[in-house]
Amino acid sequence: MRLFLAVVPPLALRAEIAGAVAQAAAGLRVRWTPAENLHLTLAFLDEIAAARLDGVLSAVQGAAARHAPFELALQGLGAFDSLRHARVLLLRTAAGELQLSRLAADVVAALPAALRPQQPRAFSAHLTLARPRTPPDPGALQATADALAARRFGFSCQSVAVMESRLAPSGATYYERGNAPLRG
Repeated sequence: MRLFLAVVPPLALRAEIAGAVAQAAAGLRVRWTPAENLHLTLAFLDEIAAARLDGVLSAVQGAAARHAPFELALQGLGAFDSLRHARVLLLRTAAGELQLSRLAADVVAALPAALRPQQPRAFSAHLTLARPRTPPDPGALQATADALAARRFGFSCQSVAVMESRLAPSGATYYERGNAPLRG
């Protein structure tokens, strides 16, 4: 199974984000991430045998328990590589980035070496909104960024989710396979 570790905002906030983005991005032609799939990825674990899921859960629960809940806020449209050459459209973190970065590092370090990502990526705190297949219109993209600039979406980070991703032609579907509360 394809697993990743994530912080998942409350469902009501994910719906609020999706609604705000839809309203702000009326002129932007991209396929948006559905509200139910919105999350902040801490790490991709690649393919993990189902028999190893309990080991992943145990390691993540141990690491997460050492962290206290903290406040996260998302604000401002951003992109990987840049707004002009966007591969990924995202909301940036506006508060809690240091705590999120430490949490990501600790949950990955807690995994047995064989379960850690084979090609780890540098952590970049964000919530993915869309993956454009073609470069978005720069004017529409800037208008969307301007419309979202003042919107701030905050929540309390209470846990780390172990998520499974199943790919289909219509897009990915995510399933929570376990949860690790922050208790520190």
